Amino acid sequence: MLPKPLDIENEVRPSEDSVKPSSVTTAPSKYPSANAPTLTETVLDNVPESSGVGAPGFLFYNYHEYATSFYATKAERALMRSKALIVTHFPNGYVPLGSEKFVSTRVVRIPRVYPVTGETFPQFLTLLPGSEEAALLDPADLKLGAKGVVPFTVRGEYQGQLFGYSSVSPLSNHLLAKAFTEIVQEINQYFRKGYNGFAGQNVLHNVLDLITMGVSSLFTKGNLKMVLAEMEKYVETTNERLRPLGVEIMSPRRSGYLSLDFVVPVPRW
Repeated sequence: MLPKPLDIENEVRPSEDSVKPSSVTTAPSKYPSANAPTLTETVLDNVPESSGVGAPGFLFYNYHEYATSFYATKAERALMRSKALIVTHFPNGYVPLGSEKFVSTRVVRIPRVYPVTGETFPQFLTLLPGSEEAALLDPADLKLGAKGVVPFTVRGEYQGQLFGYSSVSPLSNHLLAKAFTEIVQEINQYFRKGYNGFAGQNVLHNVLDLITMGVSSLFTKGNLKMVLAEMEKYVETTNERLRPLGVEIMSPRRSGYLSLDFVVPVPRW
């Protein structure tokens, strides 16, 4: 039985009527051997405007994931297969190699998004892995989902870890889409506020820095540093609610702002 996903704000799951096939024409799959439909061929054409994706002529996918056709199943040893596993979670590099936490946890990486307009500050995808326009979904997994929620379903073993046939990650079994989106949107907002060069505090700090030839920065905290400190506090506060489920958000600073990493329990058969 799948663990119940966290409902931070008493989230109401989408009704079956709200889940409808998309009419968008998809780009060629980046996984030609995966034999799985893209998300736009199956579910959800209501991508939030705040996701930062959906530029005309392009479909977004999670560039951290990849496919492998050499794997074992519960009943058979490892061999080459016609249907690929999609690797959606990775070793927890935030803890010592070989430690108990390294063995019992994995990392789901939420990618940076780079809008065509060219924002000059980090922004992360606000869609759960498996909900991107060019994500892969397995038809069998769609039948297992309740009211449009597609679960992470183990289909095979690769390098000692368990994966499925789709872009859905283990995070979907612990956190509902609405709660996930709200968390990432809040983190994105901190970056937007801190890096906005036209914000009053940023303008004042830059002017003082120019006049004093950088000396003022030695004695005062700029707006960016204060906002990023607030973001770190938000991440820690959110983690207090997530840790009872074994889920934790790593500070974006620790990944060099290249991804927003969620630590989750190791998937089991």
